[in-house]
Order: sequence, then C-alpha cells, then structure tokens
Amino acid sequence: VELRGHAIECRIYAEDSTRFLPSPGPLTVLRWPEGPNLRIDAAVREGSEVSSHYDPMIAKLCAWGRTRGEAIERMRRALEDTVVLGIECNVGFHLRVLAEPDFRAGHFTTRYIEEHPGLVAPHEHGEDDSRAIAAAAAALALRSRSSASAGASAPAGPAAFSEWQRSVRWRG
Repeated sequence: VELRGHAIECRIYAEDSTRFLPSPGPLTVLRWPEGPNLRIDAAVREGSEVSSHYDPMIAKLCAWGRTRGEAIERMRRALEDTVVLGIECNVGFHLRVLAEPDFRAGHFTTRYIEEHPGLVAPHEHGEDDSRAIAAAAAALALRSRSSASAGASAPAGPAAFSEWQRSVRWRG
C-alpha cells in the first residue's frame, strides 16, 4: 500500500455539541462548501426535516491534503464555509477540535473530549459572531426577495437537482 497524503472526516450531526443531544427540526438554510479535495456525503437538503426518530447525522464532510496540516486547514476552511440554519449542529465543535494544539500535533486518545473540556463548553457570542449572524440574516433576506421575484421561473422538484443528486437513492 502506497500512502499518499492525509484525509480527515467530520461527521456533521444535528445536535447540541455541549451535551451531544439531538436537535431535530427543519433545515431552513443549508450550504455545503465547494472546492478541490473535498467530499460531502449528505442525505439532506435545504428544507429537509431532521427527525427525532433516527440518527441525527446529516452529512460526512471529508477533506484531503498532501500533509496532515494541509488536510486540517482544508477541513477548517470547509467547515467555515458550511451553513446549517434551523437546527443546532456540531460544526463549531469540529472547528474547536481542529484548532486545539494537541489535535493539530496528532496527540489524541479516546478520552480527548474528557481531557479537553473547553471543547464542549457553551459558546459565548462575541462581536465577530454578531457580524456573521447579521451577514447571514442579510443574505437570507436577499435570497428571499430574489426567490419571491423569480416566481415560478426557478426549477422546482427533481429538475432543481443535478444528475448526481437525482441518482442518489436515499434522501432525508
């Protein structure tokens, strides 16, 4: 086996990442990152309902890099470009893990979360968060206005999906 590079997978769950409890509800806004050496395996789309009766995993996000550091940075950028609104999800948790020096250095065990309790501490919103929330609200409002003015000209149903998306047999 020839080893070529490093890959990291983050499982995106509809959950409160301070207590790891499911967060069912509708996915009101959903945007996945795009770019080279990224793969998103998702069974949901914007408007899907995350049920409390099933596993709350909504996607697997995979990033590859020539080195571990490159894979971590690619994953960090991908997570920062991910938008999930309407439910709680664990994207912030993954970002905190990727920023943790022990993880970046490759020093982790199955007790990692227990040994790093700050990873699951409740997040206090700061000024940067407020700006990001305001930008997301403005983008959502602009999109709503654009959708309303487009009327019936936008494709709906299966025609709105790419050939790859239509070939997927299971959707949430």
